[in-house]
Amino acid sequence: ALFGGILAMIVILLFLRNIQSVLVIAAAIPISIITTFSFMYFFGVTLNIISLSGFTLGIGMLLDNAIVVLENIHKKRNENFGKADAARLGTAEVSNAITISTIAHIAVFLPVIFLQKKIRMLYSGLFFTVSFSLAASLTVALTVVPFLASRLNLTPFRPKNISIYMHHQYRRVLIFSFRNRGKIISSGATVFLGSLLLIPLIGFDPVTRIDRGEFTVVMRTPPGTRLLVTDELARQMETILMHTPSVKDVATEVTNDTARIRVRLVPEGERDQTTRQVVEMLRPQVNSLNGVQVHFDISRRVSGGNKIELEINGYDQKHLIALVLKVKQQLLHLPDITDVVIHQGNPEPEIQINILHDKAGAHGLNATRIADAVRSRITGPLASEYIDNGKEVTLRVRLEEKDLKDPALLDNILIPVLLRENHRVLVPLSEVSTIKFTRGTAEIHRKDRHRMIRISAQVGRKSLLQTVDKIEATLDKIQFPDGYNYNFGEDYQEALKSRKEMGFAFALAVILVYMILASLFESFIYPLAIMVSVPLALIGSLVVLYLFGKSINIPVYVGAITLAGIAVNNSVVLVDYINLVKSNGVTKYRAIIRAGENRLRPILMTSGTTLVALLPMAMGKGEGSNLWSPLALTIIGGLFTSTILTLIILPVLASFIEEMKGKLLDTS
Repeated sequence: ALFGGILAMIVILLFLRNIQSVLVIAAAIPISIITTFSFMYFFGVTLNIISLSGFTLGIGMLLDNAIVVLENIHKKRNENFGKADAARLGTAEVSNAITISTIAHIAVFLPVIFLQKKIRMLYSGLFFTVSFSLAASLTVALTVVPFLASRLNLTPFRPKNISIYMHHQYRRVLIFSFRNRGKIISSGATVFLGSLLLIPLIGFDPVTRIDRGEFTVVMRTPPGTRLLVTDELARQMETILMHTPSVKDVATEVTNDTARIRVRLVPEGERDQTTRQVVEMLRPQVNSLNGVQVHFDISRRVSGGNKIELEINGYDQKHLIALVLKVKQQLLHLPDITDVVIHQGNPEPEIQINILHDKAGAHGLNATRIADAVRSRITGPLASEYIDNGKEVTLRVRLEEKDLKDPALLDNILIPVLLRENHRVLVPLSEVSTIKFTRGTAEIHRKDRHRMIRISAQVGRKSLLQTVDKIEATLDKIQFPDGYNYNFGEDYQEALKSRKEMGFAFALAVILVYMILASLFESFIYPLAIMVSVPLALIGSLVVLYLFGKSINIPVYVGAITLAGIAVNNSVVLVDYINLVKSNGVTKYRAIIRAGENRLRPILMTSGTTLVALLPMAMGKGEGSNLWSPLALTIIGGLFTSTILTLIILPVLASFIEEMKGKLLDTS
């Protein structure tokens, strides 16, 4: 934020070339920030990464109102007004415009109440901080700036050659645009529609990905593997990991057939590789370990790893497992998908005793009595109890662990059968059953009364929805039997819900801005022309996201909502000044050209300060930068195209509106 503020001051100095004027505008920053802190205290907003990002975002916008007021005061000084009169008249001329634009800007954050609770909790600090700072900056611009301007001896601005040349060229552009209005409007519409084609290429993610600098290595050994063997394999893995330069430390948890190794990397500023790159570098080394299955779990999202999940549903466990294995093989062939894992416990070794009911009935036995006899040999019946040092100890008689693995000893389990009073015989278990060693299902998952097995996979650079499209195309090649199907997990459902909610919030923000502009301008037509700046801003946002390889995620939507408020600021200032010049009896085309020339410098200054103030935020590489970098890039790209195109297209639309009004008056 500090670096962004310094860059903004440099931009203002380049335009005004007056230290006193720069100091007047700079005074708006500490006063607005202190006022914002007071609001944050009373509203219970704490200082954290998100709220501080709001300050960084607000630094450029804090200066907008002060720049417009001070620049208009300079204009009055150039018209030979005194210091006090210039401050009073200059502020009065633009007070309506900056008030309207500030109210419209704050209003874009109202639809946030319709978002998911976790999104509100994550970004509410940013919304509150920006809103408080904007309200404070408006107050400072209308009070402190004119007060200081009336007390300081501000040198009247004398345009230099470059300024004169810039205004002359802009006048020529406006005249050319008026002569080719149809081509200008159609070109703008074509560029906007063309930019929409980038949306499928950009993709959508429900939650922004974060390089948290940590991942987990999961190792699975065959069922029944001894703990010592699994531990030895885990130690080999630890050795490989600790010899990796970017690894800071590891923590290992080992069970009989599973080892989980949590790996933490050194801070992002001390390594040249991302977590994903470190994992891909390690993959060939860990795959060289024999007798173990290894996969990586990368934590790269606010609410978990960067995973996509599939739920395969059916009613027969064996058929379901076979189908899941087919799905896994197909997923492994997809590019940009790694670490495909079936979330099903390994089959556990078990002994199956199948009772021969005919033979058992001939001996007077049933399944219950045979099961009780086997259970007594395995778990042991209570034989006796004794007291040892005041503690009660129970004695059970059962087979030893090693005997349970010997089918011959199990065959010789004797089951007592009472033939008549005081006379019984012992029937071997082998006579009334068959015994075999096998592997049985360790766990069964159900969802909606159907058996379900879950598959997860790590997604690479592609967005979640793009990956879903590829998976669906792949699974269409697999013939699912009747009664078997698949569904995508909660991440996919969350993505669809988030996209719908954020789209609704953005549309509602645009509608609110239009309603506010319509009520304050007392017109339905001019606000429509002002709102054209929003689609013009989307052009730059989409292009920048595509060039920087960013997906459309929650920070991008937050940036778009914020941009909807920023983009209309310049249009409001320009339209308000057009109406002011017209009220002095100037003809429509002259009024539009004069307004454009007079508002060119403040529009370029306000946009320039906001753009440079956001550059550190957009280019930041620190931990958690993925939370605010897409937001800043969205605003930078959108504000750039909105500023350039608004200066051309809005005057053309204003000329159309003036012609329509003239025809309506003539008709009446």
